Amino acid sequence: MFCEKCGAPNADDAKFCEKCGNPITAETVAVQEEPKPEFKAEPYTAGEAVFTPQTEEKKPMSLKNKIILIAVAAVLVLCTAFYFVGKTVTDPKKVVEKFIEGIAEENYEQIYDCFEIPEGQFTTREMFAYVIEQEMDEEGIDIDDYSIRETKESSRLQKVYEVEMKEKGSSYIDTEEITLTKQKGKSWLFFDTYKLENDELVEKDVDIYLPAVATLKINGVTVDDKYKVAEGVGEKQYTIDYMFGGGYTYSIESPYTETEDGEFTPASGDLHCRYLEMKDETVSVLRTSAEQFLNNICAAAKDGKTWDEVKGYFADNSSDAKYQYEELRNRFHGENGTGITTFIITGTEKQSSDEDYEYGECELEFRVNYKYAYLYQTHTGGPLEPSGDAVESNGWFEVAFMLENDTWKPCRFDFGLGFDF
Repeated sequence: MFCEKCGAPNADDAKFCEKCGNPITAETVAVQEEPKPEFKAEPYTAGEAVFTPQTEEKKPMSLKNKIILIAVAAVLVLCTAFYFVGKTVTDPKKVVEKFIEGIAEENYEQIYDCFEIPEGQFTTREMFAYVIEQEMDEEGIDIDDYSIRETKESSRLQKVYEVEMKEKGSSYIDTEEITLTKQKGKSWLFFDTYKLENDELVEKDVDIYLPAVATLKINGVTVDDKYKVAEGVGEKQYTIDYMFGGGYTYSIESPYTETEDGEFTPASGDLHCRYLEMKDETVSVLRTSAEQFLNNICAAAKDGKTWDEVKGYFADNSSDAKYQYEELRNRFHGENGTGITTFIITGTEKQSSDEDYEYGECELEFRVNYKYAYLYQTHTGGPLEPSGDAVESNGWFEVAFMLENDTWKPCRFDFGLGFDF
């Protein structure tokens, strides 16, 4: 047994502790004989606090944290789906497939989306559908099956594919090479974008020439004056920034000419519409004006008026009118005082039916019947003598009109009036 006080071992029948002398009682013996759990003594350092570990009870996750965790998981799922969908949609090969399928199904909007089309009044989806439909009708493309293979010519900036197409009802396989070019912008903010090259599809800076008084419509759309780059005598020039190379319809209208309808293909060259057919009522008015002008200009020449006195008859942009007038005046007034004393126009007759609006002018030709009398000088150089009664003669006269501030005015003339004195 052990001493209760000092813990020293003693004989089982000892009454007192052999070491400290503490009395050992039966109660003490019973207590000492109770089995004690073994323990391992740990070294003790003065001043250290004794820590007894305790098991912390776990608290349930709050609703707020659960919502955040679910939201984060959803964003991760969406980002993953976004990446794979975006990668699939922007795959260059998918663009080629979309293009071929658009042709097979005649889905013009789908074909349009495969190209990088510059924005313009005449490169819209509607214009594209009209142009491409004409070309497809002419070629009669009817695809039954196709295969696509990327070639070794592909690079980081360009993807080149070889497409083999088989038409319905035919064993012939047509092979085409399609090139896609990497675009500057990104699709879906992150993905490279590739589009079919449009070099053969879009024409740049297409020039159109037409009379200054005319209004032009292309495929029913009025061409705005913002495209006008030049305007000369009776003519103007439009330069349209972008047009498809295929066929367009056009219509040219004015208050004075018949409407002219036609077709043109920008890929084949510019549009020149300098010739328009005049309306009958316009020509009728101009004939009357031409006869009045003929009388007035001949009377002025007979009276010997200078160019400055008659130039008000003409448009500001008159060509050679001064020279022609002075030539006419010299016909009426010869040397040494000889000249016309009487000049009467007895009738005019239309000479030509070709009275179109050309280069901004409408020219009219007349057969002129007239009577004239004159002063002449004999070969001997004597005094001037009158010719006597007016003699009959005839000749021709041409006069061209152009619009100036909505008024038709003569811009040039020519004549074949013969005087013998």
